[in-house]
Amino acid sequence: MLSFNDALEKILAWPKTSLAIENVPLQSALGRIVAQDIIAVLNLPTQDNSAMDGYAVKTTEALLDFPIPIQCVCYAGEIPPPLKPYHAMRLFTGALLPEGADAIVVQEDSESIDSQVIFKQVPKQQQHIRYRGEDVRAGQAIIKSGIILKASHLGLLAAQGLTHVAVMRLLKVSVMTTGDEIKPPGTQLNAAQIYNANAPMLIALIMKLGCEVVAHHHVEDSIAATVAVLNTLVDISDVVITVGGVSVGTKDHVKASIERLGQLDFWKVRMKPGKPVAMGNIRQTPIVALPGNPVSAYVVFTLLIAPFIRSLQGQAAPLLPTTLYPLILDKSKKVNREEFIRVQRRKINNEWHLFPYPQQGSAILSSLVFSDGMARLPADIEITSGQLVEYYEF
Repeated sequence: MLSFNDALEKILAWPKTSLAIENVPLQSALGRIVAQDIIAVLNLPTQDNSAMDGYAVKTTEALLDFPIPIQCVCYAGEIPPPLKPYHAMRLFTGALLPEGADAIVVQEDSESIDSQVIFKQVPKQQQHIRYRGEDVRAGQAIIKSGIILKASHLGLLAAQGLTHVAVMRLLKVSVMTTGDEIKPPGTQLNAAQIYNANAPMLIALIMKLGCEVVAHHHVEDSIAATVAVLNTLVDISDVVITVGGVSVGTKDHVKASIERLGQLDFWKVRMKPGKPVAMGNIRQTPIVALPGNPVSAYVVFTLLIAPFIRSLQGQAAPLLPTTLYPLILDKSKKVNREEFIRVQRRKINNEWHLFPYPQQGSAILSSLVFSDGMARLPADIEITSGQLVEYYEF
């Protein structure tokens, strides 16, 4: 069996898919991946302007408790005239700073009487002024290639006057679930059947990564049906994800089907849950075969397949970050392969601790609902309560 780290290394070394670049409107770009560095064309702010409602003054002429004339009022969007000597100009937030002014006195520190203003506080040079380019300089790279666009990025792009952004084409992913005993939700079950929990769960995880789910097929437990569906899916997908049928049972046909149509790169990883995971390719389309138990499928997808997909998308940081936290256990624990247990992170005395779900079986879906992440227990090492372990946040 491959170690978890070796499996991850193999997956991330997969040749990158050459995705086309699309120009999409900003309102459609949330969650998309930037295709190339974006360079600012404008300084932000574009001109010096007032950060507050108040008065533009020259600090050497704004004396305490000494009335000076108000030259005029200027709003955002208007071009102010130059400031006259020993005058103040009434400005509102965002209004351009007039030539000759070097500070803004906020209205709370002033008192206007008729057409004059008295300052209750001596202003300091540059106070309450937003200076040209202090936020962004023209020519600066403001968003790097491989970044997932968030709402804040879209605001920054709009402030540059952009209406579209170059992003990577959505990765096309298909899902194949297996099992004669598996039925779609909403149908009638007999005593030997269960509902298909994997399909909606994995489709949601794939969509959350910003991929296009192009197909989902459920196949009966036969080599002919498995081969036929895989043959169809590889021609319309960048990645095919299968669930179940990858172990050593007489009805497990996925591994054999991959080997018949293409080649298997690895099978079995020294991890729990998720040992019977496989990866291969058919006509250069990567095939990832997940175990059928829902928790195993979720864990393997989160730890191995999601980084693989992020890597194919060209994301700058494909791996989940980890943090060290103390793990709270009823008794010490030693495992013979790396184990990823579902945990909830809670604060005790202002410090974070990890609390495992009581039942860690690979079919216990409630453990995923309870948890906000996983703790990684290294193999062949006894873990005691309070020991620091790696934490992966979902």
